[in-house]
Amino acid sequence: MKKKHYIILAISSYLLFTLAYTPAASIISLLEKSLPLPVKIYGVSGSIWNGHADRLLGQLKFPVTDINWSLNFLPLLTGSLSADINASVKQQAVSGQLALSLLGGLSANNIKSEIPAMEMQQLIDIPIGEFAGKFILDIESAQMNPQGLPQLDATIYWQDAKFTLAQTVDLGQVLLDIKPDNKQGLLAKLTNKNAKLGIEGTINIHENKQYVADISFTAKDRDPAIQQSLAMFAKKQTNGSYRLQKSGNINQLGF
Repeated sequence: MKKKHYIILAISSYLLFTLAYTPAASIISLLEKSLPLPVKIYGVSGSIWNGHADRLLGQLKFPVTDINWSLNFLPLLTGSLSADINASVKQQAVSGQLALSLLGGLSANNIKSEIPAMEMQQLIDIPIGEFAGKFILDIESAQMNPQGLPQLDATIYWQDAKFTLAQTVDLGQVLLDIKPDNKQGLLAKLTNKNAKLGIEGTINIHENKQYVADISFTAKDRDPAIQQSLAMFAKKQTNGSYRLQKSGNINQLGF
């Protein structure tokens, strides 16, 4: 075996031994200060290598609870931290990977969760109507930005989507596809299928967190109850569709 292989093996063994036996609580306060976003972590136990925290408070309205992590070894050799994470938000399971670079950049990858629609409605603070069905979150990557928007590549599915206002409307399968745009913002495209009410539109989210939504609703029959529901939040167009145009700041939605 070459000398450099012995050196790598020795360094790896030292890191493994150190991380396996170093109490996680001893460095959590240092980690909190180094993160680009303000967080507070409570109830820490276990080691740096495999640990647990009861509760994390940050920018979300609701705390992240029952957090378990396991460090990935290879990123340590380049001076960065990467961990597989399992946690809960409002008793809904969340899993994925979090990484902290040598320069302090925080990113998330392969974040997945399934959340009942009623819980999601509370999370994003939409007071109008009532949601039913299930949201499936698939965040491929998210690069956090303490001053502005995260760079986000994500897909959100709303399965068996139903919305109740004047009456319950079956929205079928709703898809929200979110990608970075070319102006440091985000572009979300909204569509659905297999429903009596068609949905198509975009939501532009600018770097300063201001959003502009432009969404069209097209009823595939002339059900007066559906049209009455649409008229409560959207404007009827000459072609019979209804158009919702809305702007504001995403912080108003709980983000």
